[in-house]
Amino acid sequence: MAVGQSGELRWFALRVLPQREMMAAKVLRYDGLVAEVKTERRLRRLTKWDKERRYITFNAAPGYCFIAVPGDDPRVFVRPLHIFRSFVGPEDGPPARLNHGSVMNFLQLEDGDLPGYYRHFKTGREFSIGDTVIIATGPFRDHQVRVEDVQDGEALFFMRMLGKDQEVRVSVNDCIKAEAA
Repeated sequence: MAVGQSGELRWFALRVLPQREMMAAKVLRYDGLVAEVKTERRLRRLTKWDKERRYITFNAAPGYCFIAVPGDDPRVFVRPLHIFRSFVGPEDGPPARLNHGSVMNFLQLEDGDLPGYYRHFKTGREFSIGDTVIIATGPFRDHQVRVEDVQDGEALFFMRMLGKDQEVRVSVNDCIKAEAA
């Protein structure tokens, strides 16, 4: 499902600890969500004694991380963690949904140029038990395996190692359906 084209992913603003925006986005991406932080590059001296200026990346929206989720309530997708403060919205109300076009303009992104994890929000529904997948990353890269189960965003399968079948868990984001490859 493509972001913006299908309209299934909805953008929300999440308040996070100051100077922890990149870490929050990384945690959210690891959990399989679309997360982005607005950054800008500026010419600055690292210290007052430096003679030449260098480009340094700054956060343009301190304390905020923008996430896109498939439902109307992002609170079900974001696990409780000390760096996440709250969602932007009315007090004691649901999080405020942001306009897709406005967020994309603010983040200076275009739908066609987005990395793969933006274009395809993987939930594990793409795989069913018995499907054959190819592992894209990690120590089992390029192995073709049969999915035995999908739990908590991980595909479970058995692999013959050291003379017996071992259960192996791989994130669904690291698997590609064999027919699609």
